[in-house]
Amino acid sequence: VAIGALAMSVLFGASLLALSHVVRRQQWQRQRSQRLRDVAEASARLVQAPTVEVLLQHAGDAARRLFDASLARVSLAAGEGPGTQLCIVSGPEASPGQVADPEPHAPDHPARLAVPLVGQDGHRLGQIELTGHPNGKFSADDRNELMQLASVAGAALEYLLSSREREAALAQTQAAQSRIETILSSISDAVYALDPAWRFVYLNEEAQRLLQRSREDLLGRNVWEAFPEARDTVLHTEYQRARTHKVSVSFEFYYPPLETWFSVRAFPHEEGLTVYFQDITQRVETEARLRQAQKMDAL
Repeated sequence: VAIGALAMSVLFGASLLALSHVVRRQQWQRQRSQRLRDVAEASARLVQAPTVEVLLQHAGDAARRLFDASLARVSLAAGEGPGTQLCIVSGPEASPGQVADPEPHAPDHPARLAVPLVGQDGHRLGQIELTGHPNGKFSADDRNELMQLASVAGAALEYLLSSREREAALAQTQAAQSRIETILSSISDAVYALDPAWRFVYLNEEAQRLLQRSREDLLGRNVWEAFPEARDTVLHTEYQRARTHKVSVSFEFYYPPLETWFSVRAFPHEEGLTVYFQDITQRVETEARLRQAQKMDAL
């Protein structure tokens, strides 16, 4: 009886230990599943961040909340931020959007957890740093889950940084184009530009007036389709010569549909052909009348 009672006690104790382990395991799995769902929801919010500053703030708030940290610092690597290195602080005493000076790299310790923000090519874009865990240290699961959050934040950050670079380049291009158009619009000659496919890509106001066609009507159209009669003039021959031999050409010709004489200078380049022209009808007619008067005088 004593041996049986001892065996039953051992079996009962082992069953309690096994049950306690199963309960703790199930509780850990539920907590981990909930944490992963929270990480997924936070990641979805990071993807929708409109600016780099908002993204860093969202990443810091999410990391501090998910991992029970007292303070989160999300910073950009040197050269990635606007001007100096950017660092956003998230914590009970930090105001939303607070920007702090980056701190020197601190040595790892149990109460500190830092993971990098990296791009698709492995380039380091910044880092997320957490301090102050309630248990005094961060676990391996905390690091793994924070790395998942950081991978999404890194991808979103890389997209925003590349978008910022594209917008800056586009703004510079538009400003340069605006300056060029201002210069071309201010000169007295009519000017238009053709791309390698002979399509209009630019006309100034004087060109629209002399050609008697609007910019909206001509942009994107082939010059020989817009002005088919020009194929039978010296204009077609000289344009072809300029493009083929990479030489500038200068000539005068008469365009019957407009009943106008034009003086033309065309300059080839890699992007096509730029043409400057003037209406010289009055000069040609005056010279013709002068020649006729000289013939009459001779008679």
